[in-house]
Amino acid sequence: MKPIIKWSALVAAVLAVAAVGLWVSQRGALVQVVPVVRGAIAQAVVATGRMNAPARMDIAAEITATVSRPGDCR
Repeated sequence: MKPIIKWSALVAAVLAVAAVGLWVSQRGALVQVVPVVRGAIAQAVVATGRMNAPARMDIAAEITATVSRPGDCR
């Protein structure tokens, strides 16, 4: 085989493996989907203590504005 054909086949194989790996990593977990229906309360729980979230996230927004005195509307 010619060297260019060998390299082309190698590149194609590497790209195919990379594409399959990317596809598998992007699929996510399968979950069971159930329609929501109204019904009676099955169980009530009363507890004391603190609730701990599994992760902490800080959410912020950057706001840009012009500050002016009343009556200086332009």
